[in-house]
Amino acid sequence: MAKRSHEVTVITSEGQVVQKAFSIRNNCMGYNLMMEKLRKLTNVKSQIVFAVESTAHYWLALYTRLRKDGYKAIVLNPILMIPYILAPMAAMSVQFLGTAVGLFPLCNNMVPWTCPVLISGFLTTGSIMGVVAQLCGMAVSFLIWLPFIRVWDKKCYQDELSTVAA
Repeated sequence: MAKRSHEVTVITSEGQVVQKAFSIRNNCMGYNLMMEKLRKLTNVKSQIVFAVESTAHYWLALYTRLRKDGYKAIVLNPILMIPYILAPMAAMSVQFLGTAVGLFPLCNNMVPWTCPVLISGFLTTGSIMGVVAQLCGMAVSFLIWLPFIRVWDKKCYQDELSTVAA
């Protein structure tokens, strides 16, 4: 995604490249070129999912047009993808290690997934330490997410300033 052009690559759900990367202009002619190339591959809209990188506001016109034309389009944010993957793994690792060394009790009871956090920690373990385990997981997740949110916020602020200045 960029101000004047987009890079398009067609891959299968298994990651196999079907169409090597090509550039399209960020306008109707570029969109029509992309659609023409995709129609040569398939005419079934349900087989196509577009993944769009959220770069400033340049992705929005393409995303809006794709949705209007009935395509499934998802927006990816590369900055926030890292903590999205790391935070749950780190929180579970802390809770696993805490349980392995005996700091946190084992979960002996099943509760509905709709049970609120902290209450579920107590109900599944029968101990206040279940609540502490959840608080530790939340704290680890917060500490992982914080620097990425700050970087993203700073980037968004700079994008806003450059848009206002233009």
